[in-house]
Amino acid sequence: MIRSSFIPPREIRELRDLTRRRKQLVNEGTRERNRIQKTLEEGNVKLGNVLSDLFGASGQAMLEALVENRATAEEMAQLAKRQAKRKIPEIIASLEDHRMTDHLRFMVRHSLELLGFLECQIQELDTAILSLVQKCYPQQFGILQTLPGIGQDAAAGILAEIGPDMKTVPDRASSGIMGWGVPGQ
Repeated sequence: MIRSSFIPPREIRELRDLTRRRKQLVNEGTRERNRIQKTLEEGNVKLGNVLSDLFGASGQAMLEALVENRATAEEMAQLAKRQAKRKIPEIIASLEDHRMTDHLRFMVRHSLELLGFLECQIQELDTAILSLVQKCYPQQFGILQTLPGIGQDAAAGILAEIGPDMKTVPDRASSGIMGWGVPGQ
């Protein structure tokens, strides 16, 4: 006889759907950022080599100015904020003599709009995930976050994948598989 499979409760299945969807959107955002970097390189814009975060406040402002074709390299470099201000000469050099065509600007603009949409979707998912775990598993959610390196996202992901109760996972003695998972047995 084959043992019946464990089917998690509805709340855990819903939490899995939400956390897995969030991960898909985060991955899509990473792919879109990589597309932007590739397009910028095609246009001989080397901002990504100078700024530690091309999609931070300074980078975003410069990308918007570049896409709108409304500023010189020097003017775009003046959009630097905080620590990026120290890199103004390198920023100017990374923007000078660029070959951004209308087509490349369109592609970057399109990708930036998609990134904005993805960020909104991720925020909506974060709200739904937080609401669900605080409603159904507040104690477990809080305990998981006391572990070093485990924040809200990781705690929700752990709950979604293994659930709040490990009693549903058979231990070695009750599983009927002696030596399972133990080297040398």
